Amino acid sequence: MKWTSAVALSSLIFCCAACRPGISSGMARETSYTVGPGEPITHIRDLVGHWTGRSSCEQRLLDITLDIVLSNSDHIEGTLKYSSVFKNVGFPMGIYRLHGVFNNGNLNMIGDNAHDWISKPDEAQTIKNLSGRINSTTYRGQLVECQQTFTLTRRPATMAIMPPKDSSIWHTRFR
Repeated sequence: MKWTSAVALSSLIFCCAACRPGISSGMARETSYTVGPGEPITHIRDLVGHWTGRSSCEQRLLDITLDIVLSNSDHIEGTLKYSSVFKNVGFPMGIYRLHGVFNNGNLNMIGDNAHDWISKPDEAQTIKNLSGRINSTTYRGQLVECQQTFTLTRRPATMAIMPPKDSSIWHTRFR
């Protein structure tokens, strides 16, 4: 069997934040944003994406990842993951769901401490809501309960290369 560029292209799978499992209780729709870098967002479909950044809370510097999707009924949903920037301090990672309200460039992401935890590190942890201004590349605001600012930056969708079904071709062509 001859290896062709068509086979190579067919083995590429593009993944986006809107397709990440566990983000939504319903099926998430893939959407692509239609505004340029740094431009205002006017439609909720342009919120969809993978956003990363840092903030501090409870005297800890945190890495934050927020994946925003739209549910089938056009509700804004997200999954927020946080962990310590300093991996050796023993601060556990937490993951929870948020529900969004968007109006004129302002995005509030709100969670319910009793129901929205996916991975709660300990009983003392509480959900931190986000409130701020968002454009096509940056979400800046406040972690409300911490009274600390955050800045998140949209990251491009990731690309995964999947090997062809015949793994011997993969080993001979890509090693």
